[in-house]
Amino acid sequence: MVGYIGSHTVHSPFQAADLNQVAPSNTQVIDGRLLLPASGGIQQDANGFVIFGLLFDGSARYNSLVTQLKARDYHGLTAQGTYTWNHCTDLGSSTQSPATYQNSIESTLYYDKVQRRGMCDFNVTQNFSANAIYELPSPAHGWMKTLAGGWQVGGIVIASTGVPFTVVQAGDVLGQQGTSFGAFPDAVANCNPINGNFKSTGLNYINPNCFAFPTVSTSSAIAPLCNQGGTSPTNGQVLCLNAQGHERRNQLIGPRLVNVDLSLIKNIRFARISESFNLQLRVEAFNVLNHTNFQAPTNNDAFGGRLGFNQETPGTAGLLDSTATPSRQLQLGAKVIF
Repeated sequence: MVGYIGSHTVHSPFQAADLNQVAPSNTQVIDGRLLLPASGGIQQDANGFVIFGLLFDGSARYNSLVTQLKARDYHGLTAQGTYTWNHCTDLGSSTQSPATYQNSIESTLYYDKVQRRGMCDFNVTQNFSANAIYELPSPAHGWMKTLAGGWQVGGIVIASTGVPFTVVQAGDVLGQQGTSFGAFPDAVANCNPINGNFKSTGLNYINPNCFAFPTVSTSSAIAPLCNQGGTSPTNGQVLCLNAQGHERRNQLIGPRLVNVDLSLIKNIRFARISESFNLQLRVEAFNVLNHTNFQAPTNNDAFGGRLGFNQETPGTAGLLDSTATPSRQLQLGAKVIF
């Protein structure tokens, strides 16, 4: 048995200064939201929109544990099992460069590395794989050797946790005039965002009750700058769609994956032709358990609209509509080896 524990940090030379200026020194944090006053020498474009650079240093950190167990030709059995634990974190990336904003409420996404740091998009925390092939015992001589000999059974088992994703608000509520990270909603404390019964509830993977649109107090300095979406203050709170919620990036994990493949092999050797001449017949079953492995809802991660003040309708948010593996498939094959 072998094992490996490792840690690696990667840094990119890409810095915020390469894009634009960073957040000004008179930035204020009010009610947990970042307020950037549209004054004090802040750079603006021709339309008077405030422009800010992205505090993105491209750093990533990867920690891992790898274990492996092998058995070679043990009474006809050859097998290998591997377990990997890994945790990769980074600050994400953006397709908007530079970012342009129509108001002075900026999301903490670009300036708060604590909120922006999360699991890498491709992170799979736990992964187990095993493969084995076993040669069935056979008679040593006679016609029974031809009939019952040369049989092999093989299989591959894979099990892993899901990939991370983030729920965002629909539309360009932050006024970025382009595609970027998207606006985060608020995460409701002590609420499980994953719907464990998604297979019996229309494949809705997330619990929308665990997310809410950002609000601020009516007395907050941010309140006059809020995009209230046509709503009125309720219970001393103002809907503020253009304020970044405090959900963190890539904190949700998609469905796990389990897959089993099996094969039955018959080797027919023709020693009269050659010692190595072999006709191999194969029956193979992929995803033999016919287990449905769903993709994470990375294409269905945005709320579709509102039913009222701070009420969200998930629309297709969290809907699982694609799979990571095909359904059960059977395959017959023949191979000549010489």
